Amino acid sequence: MTDKNKNSGDYNSGYHNSGYHNSGDRNSGDHNSGYRNSGYRNSGDYNSGEYNSGDHNSGYFNSNEPTVRMFNLDTGLTRDEISLPYIYLPIAEWVDEQKKNDPQSHITGGTLIKRTYKEAWAIAWDKLEQVEKDKFLTLPNFDADVFLDITGIDVGPKTPSCVGRVVEIDGKKYKLTEV
Repeated sequence: MTDKNKNSGDYNSGYHNSGYHNSGDRNSGDHNSGYRNSGYRNSGDYNSGEYNSGDHNSGYFNSNEPTVRMFNLDTGLTRDEISLPYIYLPIAEWVDEQKKNDPQSHITGGTLIKRTYKEAWAIAWDKLEQVEKDKFLTLPNFDADVFLDITGIDVGPKTPSCVGRVVEIDGKKYKLTEV
């Protein structure tokens, strides 16, 4: 491995490659050209799988840029045609305040908090303004059930409760209760 290019493997050119016979930057696998490819024999950028040219492909023998699937359905849009909102997920966080709870904190100066993916989503989602949340809720093919499954965040339509509501039928008022 040369310090200049930070490549591992053999016959690589470019930067941060692993594997063999790669050119371009940040490739893994073998015989890739372009940028940020994984797998084998890919050209173009951001491909995974094998024998792909074009950009943003996964699978085998693809030559064009695919349309993006979102919420388990094809959008008919390419990656560049979708404005994907950003959210910072605090999966791991260095916390200094936890010193009293960690017997080693006098040595380390704090504690590393590790969270599950869904715990991180809950923290991040709670910090978002509604306008930012709406960017997620208006993504192509948005599906509240799929979003819940992936993130643990329930944004589905809430069924309003009728309990306690007063209705009038034929001049008489009734207070509703759940049966």
